Amino acid sequence: MDFETLIADRLQSAHVWYRHEPLTTHDYRYTTSLYNAQALPAHRPLAFVLSQLNTDVQILVGTGSRWGYPRRQERQEFYQKNIGQYLVTVWPFDPAGLWTNSSCGIIIALRRRLFPKGCIRSYFSPDPQLAGRAGALRLRMRGGEDFTFFGLYFPPASYWNAEDIADRIWTWSESVMSL
Repeated sequence: MDFETLIADRLQSAHVWYRHEPLTTHDYRYTTSLYNAQALPAHRPLAFVLSQLNTDVQILVGTGSRWGYPRRQERQEFYQKNIGQYLVTVWPFDPAGLWTNSSCGIIIALRRRLFPKGCIRSYFSPDPQLAGRAGALRLRMRGGEDFTFFGLYFPPASYWNAEDIADRIWTWSESVMSL
């Protein structure tokens, strides 16, 4: 098996299927995928990864500065960009963050045909100390469906303060869910 096929197979196996049963007469079906970008070769462009996963919502964690997104700037918690058929929201790492490092970064990509930018109701970013470890989007569709998609990047258990970081990420995500 050549390298291209191996990567494509690996990305295809990352799919997670979600079926939403709406209260309306419409039938909605959205596909989602979650993938740790640390497992990808550095030279692969983001457009290639998005096309291989080919799901409606794609959440990539551990993106670091892999695709040329700048580090977190003062008072700029996330960046947005159109890439192919996706609206991509990036929460980059902050080198000054106490619980973040250069491997951190979250990307949530939404297929624009199904999720236009106008359906995004809220962006949630953690404090700068956790920059690149978490990010979330709340969407409300025309039919009334309400979704919140999270990207959470936990450190490996061997990391020097992994338990403390995980606790802070969970606390942040619980605070977002309570809104």
